[in-house]
Amino acid sequence: MLWAHEDCFSRLCKPEVSPDDPAEHGQVPGGALCLFCGKPLPHIGRHPYCIDVGEFSPPHRYWAHARCLHDSVAPPARARL
Repeated sequence: MLWAHEDCFSRLCKPEVSPDDPAEHGQVPGGALCLFCGKPLPHIGRHPYCIDVGEFSPPHRYWAHARCLHDSVAPPARARL
């Protein structure tokens, strides 16, 4: 599990990327975008990371390409990916 300050998350998240509709939790939505680069997720290949944000119920759910997440987190957390 990774943790982030809300301010740090806000600085990294592309403004055009919004969280999933809670009705789509449990699957990767077809229109999901990477929160770091804003590009669509692959339909095949390395599975993206799911990131729950906030203390809401249900939480705001975002997605990230594996490479984008790896390149965007601090080195101590990177070693745990």
